[in-house]
Amino acid sequence: SAAAERRAAQPRTRPPSPGTVDVDTDTSPSCVALSLLHKGTPRNFVRPADEALAKTLARVGRNVAKAALAALPKKERAHAKAPRVVARLLDADGRDVDSTLLNSAAWGIAAQL
Repeated sequence: SAAAERRAAQPRTRPPSPGTVDVDTDTSPSCVALSLLHKGTPRNFVRPADEALAKTLARVGRNVAKAALAALPKKERAHAKAPRVVARLLDADGRDVDSTLLNSAAWGIAAQL
């Protein structure tokens, strides 16, 4: 896609890590497109730019928890509860990004999920 080509053409400022998230805000100024890799499976989220970071991180955590539950064998899945997953966004210094920030600001300073 055009967004993937733009990301590939842009130089990375840090080496990729397991928690690296590609953020694309070029598609629309009103949304933030997030692409992450969880256990080898790509996950894509498009969230409003004016939404609080806390809500977006809660959604990411719920989706990761659902994926963990779905990975269980069918018989175990019937009796298991989804694990509680807390998603945290860290800046370049390893500190938590303020969850009250809007997505448009928070993902711009983020270094690791």
